[in-house]
Amino acid sequence: MIAKAIAFPNRIPESYIRLVREPEFVPARHLALEKPDRIITLEEFGYDAETRARCPSQVAISSAFRILTDEGVAALREVGEQFRRQEQKTEGNPEAAYVKPRGSAYSSRFARDLSQSPDLLAFVSEIAGTPLGPHTMPTLGASFIYAPPQAEKTNQGWHMDSLGFDCVIMVSDPDDGNGGGFQYFQGTLEEVARICGVAEHEIRTSVGKLGSLPAERIHTMTYRKAGYGAFMQGNMVLHRGEPLKRPAVRSVFVPGFIALDLDHPDVTNWREVRNWNSPSVKAEYLRHKAWRAASFLEDLVETQPFDDLDGYRARLLQAQREIEEALAELGTRARAAAE
Repeated sequence: MIAKAIAFPNRIPESYIRLVREPEFVPARHLALEKPDRIITLEEFGYDAETRARCPSQVAISSAFRILTDEGVAALREVGEQFRRQEQKTEGNPEAAYVKPRGSAYSSRFARDLSQSPDLLAFVSEIAGTPLGPHTMPTLGASFIYAPPQAEKTNQGWHMDSLGFDCVIMVSDPDDGNGGGFQYFQGTLEEVARICGVAEHEIRTSVGKLGSLPAERIHTMTYRKAGYGAFMQGNMVLHRGEPLKRPAVRSVFVPGFIALDLDHPDVTNWREVRNWNSPSVKAEYLRHKAWRAASFLEDLVETQPFDDLDGYRARLLQAQREIEEALAELGTRARAAAE
């Protein structure tokens, strides 16, 4: 079932800063979309058929490819530096070193328009082999990430993402001699948990310090220049920024996407996301769940034949589960009010 993409909220919460002077996003001037040379599949990562069937795409990760023109890089840097100067937050985790201010889609029209660009969405949908939309939760839909000033603190961050799909776009100039490339481990979630002796949910945190991984299965992707990026099904790929050898500017921009095929499980890692430093994130999650429930009900109304009561039941139960998960997050106070 392919759902309709959700629109960006028509009101921006007051708790987010606004960038007052920023460039206007113009796809013809700022995008330079070139197809990746290689796509690595979930099967190549070792995922079994049952696991792959639960995923809306068989793509694990792409090779690096160009996404932005030089003008697009300059514009994104300008926006990113304004945002960084005003929002110096991490995830609230005392071990976090990378600066990950949340809410750039609210604060910056450029970041919002780039991450929701129809041209970019069509492009990544073609790579994924399934329709993708802007992420239903704006906090997950656009993120700037900055390296800390201490090089030793960049030796962290092995994790799997809290959303399904994203691009990791290099904003700063890559320096191959200083580290800072994009690294991923070619293996499954279960393998990593077993090798490192950790619970699977520990791999899905924003500070994923893990034990030693087999070096021969760690791949380092170096970007040719700023404006290049990689596309991945991030909740299935263990990855990190390669540790820096000396202090340096390192920044990336990560637009996030959501699969519109809802006949697959919701992979939003709310256990992790609920701790992020974004004031509206709980409301975003409730809206996300409402979108999923409404999509199931809309499909029931518009496509289910009258002689297929089992189909009606399936869609109603799917919608009910989404609503129950949303109400559970609101807690007993919301339930009491409803009664």
